[in-house]
Amino acid sequence: MLDNKNSQFITTSIDNNFQISNKKILAGDWCLDNENKNKNDLLSSPWENNETLNQDYFLSQKILDNYAKKLSRYLNNFHNKNFPDRYWNILILPWLAYYIPGELYRWRLVEKALEKDSNLIFSDIKIDKIEIPYTKDYLDLLSSDQFFNYQIFKKILIFLTNNGKKINFISKEIKQNKCITKIYNKKKSKNKKKFLHIAIDYLSSFFSKFNNIFIDRRIFKFKNYIKISLKLFQFPSFFYYNFNYRFDHINLKHVKIDREKRNKINFSDREDDLFLKYLNENIKYDIPKCFLEAYDLINQESHKIKLKPRIILSAVLHYHNEVFKFWLARNVIKNKTKFFSSSHGGGNQLKYCPDLQFENTIVDKKFTWTLPVKDKDIQLPPGKFINFKSSRSDKKFLIYLEKAITLFPAKIGNGQNNYLRLNFDNVINLKKSLSKEIYKNFFYLPSGEHELKMQERIKNTIGEKFVNKKNIFYKYIDKSKLVICPYMETAFLESLITGPTILINDFEKVPLQGNVKSLQEDLVKYKIVFKNIEDATAHINENWYQIDKWWLSNEVQNTLYKFKKNFCNLQDDPINKWTKFLTNI
Repeated sequence: MLDNKNSQFITTSIDNNFQISNKKILAGDWCLDNENKNKNDLLSSPWENNETLNQDYFLSQKILDNYAKKLSRYLNNFHNKNFPDRYWNILILPWLAYYIPGELYRWRLVEKALEKDSNLIFSDIKIDKIEIPYTKDYLDLLSSDQFFNYQIFKKILIFLTNNGKKINFISKEIKQNKCITKIYNKKKSKNKKKFLHIAIDYLSSFFSKFNNIFIDRRIFKFKNYIKISLKLFQFPSFFYYNFNYRFDHINLKHVKIDREKRNKINFSDREDDLFLKYLNENIKYDIPKCFLEAYDLINQESHKIKLKPRIILSAVLHYHNEVFKFWLARNVIKNKTKFFSSSHGGGNQLKYCPDLQFENTIVDKKFTWTLPVKDKDIQLPPGKFINFKSSRSDKKFLIYLEKAITLFPAKIGNGQNNYLRLNFDNVINLKKSLSKEIYKNFFYLPSGEHELKMQERIKNTIGEKFVNKKNIFYKYIDKSKLVICPYMETAFLESLITGPTILINDFEKVPLQGNVKSLQEDLVKYKIVFKNIEDATAHINENWYQIDKWWLSNEVQNTLYKFKKNFCNLQDDPINKWTKFLTNI
C-alpha cells in the first residue's frame, strides 16, 4: 500500500524505479528518464539563490583550507611520514576542491527536501561500495554516475537519521548496473602506440635531464612551445605516457580499501556544525586509493622520472595526473624546486572560479590571463593565444557553442546550477524566433562533455544543424558572421578575439572577478552580453545584415578593449616576454 501522508525523497533515477508514496520530492532533473513527466515536485538548485551561492562558495574555500591541514596530519599518520603540509596539499587539493562542494550541494538538497517534509521516506537499496582509484575517477562518477550519487545521498540521509532526523528507510532490491566498473577500464593505448609513447618519454627524459625549467606543453601551441624551449636553450620535453592520466598503466582494481586502518587513525575534531561533523565521519572513507592504499605504487612509478628541474610550470598536469603530482611534490619539498602554475582557460576570470582557487595554497607563483587579484598572481600573455588568428576569413554562419553540462553538478561556480535543458531551451528559442533566412545559416557545435541523452535530443530537434565532427570548432569559427556563447570561459574568449560574439550570461549569478561592475554594465549596454536568449535573438534579427556596424562601433570596441585588458591581455611580442620572464625568475 502506498503512503499518502509522507513524501518519498527521490535522489536518482535508480530509486525513482520504486514508488512508495503518492507524494514525491525529486532532487533534480537527473531523476527523470522522461522529460515530459510532471516537475512540480522537483527541487530547485540550492545555488540558484545568489546569496546562498556566495555564502557556500566562501564556506567551501574555508573548509578547503581547514581540511588541507587535517588531511596532511591524517596522511602523515597513515603512511608514518613527516612531510610538510605543502607536500600533501599538492597531491590531494585537486580532489578536495571537487569533494567539498560536491558533498555540500547534495547536503543542501537534502536540507531543502526536509524543509518540504520533515518525515521523508527513502528507498534503501543495497549497492556495493564504489571504490575510487584516482582524482579524475571521482570527478567522472560525481558528474555522471547514478549509483555513485545515490550512495552519496544515502550516506547523508543515514548520518542525519543518526543525528535526530526522522527518515523512514524502506528496503528495496535492484541489480547493480555493471557500468560503474568503467572507472577500471580507462582508455588503453594500442601496443604500437604504447611503445611509441614510452619511447618518446624515454628520449624526453634523456635529452631534457639538464633542463632548468619543466614546461607543461599544454600552456602553448606546439610551435610556440618549441620556440620558447629553444629560446631558453633547453630540449622540448614530451611525456605522452607517464604524464597522461588517460592511460591507466597502474590499474588499482586489485588494491582494496583498508577500512580498518582508515578508521584507526584519529581524524575528527569535535564539531558543532552538522555538515562539518558529517565530513569528519565520512571523508576518510571517501579519499581515493591513490593517496592511501596505493600510495606506494604511485610513488614508485613517479621515481622512474629522474628529472630535477629548478622550476616546474604546469597548466593542467597538477589537477588529475597522479604520477606527475607525486613527482612534483617530491621535487618541491626535497629539491626546493619552484612550482608555478599557468591559466589553461578562461575560468579564472570568474568570481566563483570552479577550482576554489586551491592553487594559491600550493604554488610559488601563478601566471594568469587576468589582472592580478592575489599576491601570487602575475599577468602574462595567454599562452594559448600566442599567434592566434584574430580575424575570420569567410563570414556567413551563425554559430551556437554548446555549454558542457554534466548529468549531476560536480563543481561550484560558473553554471553549476546544472540546468540540463539550458542548451535545448536556447535552441528551441533560436529555431522558433530567428528569421528563416538567418536560421538557414545557423549551426550548433556540440562540446565533448555534455550529458548524452540531452545532446541526442538536441540533435533530433535540429537535424543537420547539429555538426559533430572532429576539430570543428576552429573551422566554423573562421566562417562565422556571429557566434553565440552561453558560458563565459575559454571558448568565449577564443571567439571574442576573432570577431563578432555575444554571450548569454546573467552577471548577478555569474559575475566577473574584481572591481568591474561598470565594465559588466557596459558589456550589457552595448549588447555584447545578454541576460537571456530571447533578448539575444532579437538583437540578431535586428543586426544580422549590419553586424560590423554594431561590432566595430566605438562603444563596442572600447568595451572590448577594457575587457581584454582585464581578462585576456594580448600583448606584442609574447614569446619574448614569456622567455625573458622565465629566464629572469
